[in-house]
Amino acid sequence: MRSKSSKQPKPLSTTANRVIPIKPYCLLSNFYDQLMWHVNYIFWSNYIYEVFKRSNVPNGIWCEGGCGSGNITIQLFRKGIAITGFDASEEMIQVARKKSNYQLNFEVESFHTFTFQNLAALFTVYDSMNYLLNITEVLKFFQRVYNALIPNGLFLFDLCTERNSLRNLNHWCEIQTYGDWTYWRHSWYNEENQIHYNDFEIIHSNDPTTVYVEKHMQKIYSIDEMIQTASQANFHILSVYSNTTFSRGSENDDRVHILARKLQ
Repeated sequence: MRSKSSKQPKPLSTTANRVIPIKPYCLLSNFYDQLMWHVNYIFWSNYIYEVFKRSNVPNGIWCEGGCGSGNITIQLFRKGIAITGFDASEEMIQVARKKSNYQLNFEVESFHTFTFQNLAALFTVYDSMNYLLNITEVLKFFQRVYNALIPNGLFLFDLCTERNSLRNLNHWCEIQTYGDWTYWRHSWYNEENQIHYNDFEIIHSNDPTTVYVEKHMQKIYSIDEMIQTASQANFHILSVYSNTTFSRGSENDDRVHILARKLQ
């Protein structure tokens, strides 16, 4: 159930005996794929594949940063791409490894620490980069990506726009049950600090009076900020695409994809 009405579902914590803060994705990983049922990962993998192929991606290994439970990485692997992935959440990586029958190399790494080298392409999609909460962190990540790529390597990343936060995701609540897990979610956007918040309260059927709280924070950047920062990291900007298309993207889109190249 998703609601913006005055009769929004009450937080699970209102009837809890214990409320325990935990890291993002620590428990969400147990039902993340069900939560994201609406995402067509085959379509997304086809789009990423086409973006890179149209731009003459060099031969070599691809990498997905912030790969989550591995859905896009696995789809690209099935296309015959040599690919790896990393995510800061150990719980999500465990799901990805199991889902791939341990055929792929999934590593627990963050945008600050990943150590992959000699990559032909690196991509991070579906809001992952918005978890970097200031422009200094973004620049350091871009520089790390640049150093990880071979000459002419490609970097694709996306970002959700402020329009998306204000129009689609501001001040709504939902409550849902998947198997033994129930979550309550509150999504809201602070225009002053440009942070989008998603607060999850999660319970398990074995102990419904203990509520675990995951607080997710994502910074909403402008397209110009991202282009300037990528250029500062020595990337050559190739394109700014509107949400999973090859049309020119803008702040009037809910999501844009920025494609950059490491020149020789």
